[in-house]
Amino acid sequence: FCVARLIERVNMVGLVSATVALVTLVAWQSDAAYIHNADEAALLAAAEEGKGMLLEFYAPWCGHCKNLAPEYEALGALYAKADSVLIASIDATEQKALANKFAISGYPSIKWIAANKGLNPDAATDVRVDRNAEALSAYVNQATGLTKKISKETAVVTLTEDNFDREVLADDDTSVLVEFYAPWCGHCKALAPKYDALSMLFAGEKKIKIAALDADGAKRLSTKYGVTGYPTIKLFKAGQKDAPIKYEQPREVKNFIEFLNEELGTDLTPTGDVTEGAGVLDGLTSLFAEVARSGSSAEKAAATIKEKIEGAENSDYASYYSKVLSNLESKGADYIHKEALRLEKMLKGALKPQQKRSVQRRINVLTSIRDEL
Repeated sequence: FCVARLIERVNMVGLVSATVALVTLVAWQSDAAYIHNADEAALLAAAEEGKGMLLEFYAPWCGHCKNLAPEYEALGALYAKADSVLIASIDATEQKALANKFAISGYPSIKWIAANKGLNPDAATDVRVDRNAEALSAYVNQATGLTKKISKETAVVTLTEDNFDREVLADDDTSVLVEFYAPWCGHCKALAPKYDALSMLFAGEKKIKIAALDADGAKRLSTKYGVTGYPTIKLFKAGQKDAPIKYEQPREVKNFIEFLNEELGTDLTPTGDVTEGAGVLDGLTSLFAEVARSGSSAEKAAATIKEKIEGAENSDYASYYSKVLSNLESKGADYIHKEALRLEKMLKGALKPQQKRSVQRRINVLTSIRDEL
């Protein structure tokens, strides 16, 4: 198995989950239940084990195949540990002899071969269901008696013409990223798992929503916001809802995050952590060091800190700085060291994503002060 193949596939479909990538890497093992870019030898080995086989014949240049790719890889991850079934994709432009045996004339073509039928084209059935992981898993389950189910995690807010004003416009303090999509749009289907992943990263973050509107069924809103193609993505920024910003960068999770960080001052990374220095407010670190040293300028430094905190845009950051100042004045510099160690230990435990990011920001604040002492 060539790792370059995996890289090529990831480049073709965009960002995939770490779980799917791991499944792909181990797929060439003989006992694997998912093989990407399978050849005839790998399929024959699975057939000899009596496995039922779902085979996708695709072409790298095919748009419909690109749309199916993230769904099919999610399907592969779902059955990764199944002993009785193999999920495989075959590059028909490379495995031409195999594609000819199965009389492949269009892409993608999906075939099902029941258990103990061998790699026999005459035993293959055309799979004619919707090209998504849910529909394909339902087909495989029915054919094998398995009960695997796709678990879709999303925090995307579903918008309609009835709730759009309430969810997007009513709260002028909350920014909302809105995807205007159409259910039949291939590019929208390809974006869906990435948009879900983006929503999960920002789930629990204050003052921001990730939302989506079926614009094909909401013509009034489509016209109002100048939607002429799908997907169209616009940021309804807090305080500027009457002039939404059109997103025109690549439709990848990391690019969405960079865009939101720049526009909204958020501090997330594609891994779900916070950026370096997140939580640290400019101009405060040296002042806290002055207070910690308890010198002649400590009282003046504390007063300046309080003024800056009151004028800070991020109230959460300001609130934590206020807490640190209070503890520093009452407990001395040891508080900074001990609290940083306590939080670093906490970070190693089981925390929810939002809790983890909050702890990371606090550690950044404390270590920035500690480094000045």
